[in-house]
Amino acid sequence: MKTFVLSAMICAAVAGNSVASPRPVGARKEYRKEQRDKQHLEVFKNQLAFHQRNIEVLWDQYERGVARIKKSKGNHTELDREEARLTQGYKKDIEQGIRVAESQAAMKKIATKYVRKHAQRDALENREIARLQELLKTELQNEKRQFESLKKKYAHVVDDQTLPLVQEVEHLFTQLIERAEALQDNSTA
Repeated sequence: MKTFVLSAMICAAVAGNSVASPRPVGARKEYRKEQRDKQHLEVFKNQLAFHQRNIEVLWDQYERGVARIKKSKGNHTELDREEARLTQGYKKDIEQGIRVAESQAAMKKIATKYVRKHAQRDALENREIARLQELLKTELQNEKRQFESLKKKYAHVVDDQTLPLVQEVEHLFTQLIERAEALQDNSTA
């Protein structure tokens, strides 16, 4: 009976070991590769989203910069207000018939002075905006280079699921770089 019990225990141990034995070496490598590819895919998707966000932030910064330049001290609205304030007294004199010729001459001088100030302000704004446009274009190109590098690094995980996302980001880069170049062309024309 001892032999029978001992044989049963050995058979149970052997059967249990064969069921619980690990996968063959080839299957383990394939499993690890699948897991690495899944991790790389997630990293790749996150990096694509990161680049999309970066270019959105770059455009937002550009637009805020342009608004800041246009609203900075000495802007066109302030110049118009100053001109109106300076000419207000002369207009009252003309309406009352007091020193009409002198008031008209003074208003012409003021108008000429403010035409020149507006032109100077335009030139200043255009220089600053052109600088911002150049910075924007440079940063967009840097982002695109980083994106291309990322695309090469993770080319092995691009599949049907990620290909539309990659194409969308590529299209966005192309579109925004062309838009930045058009802005520069318009500002120099």
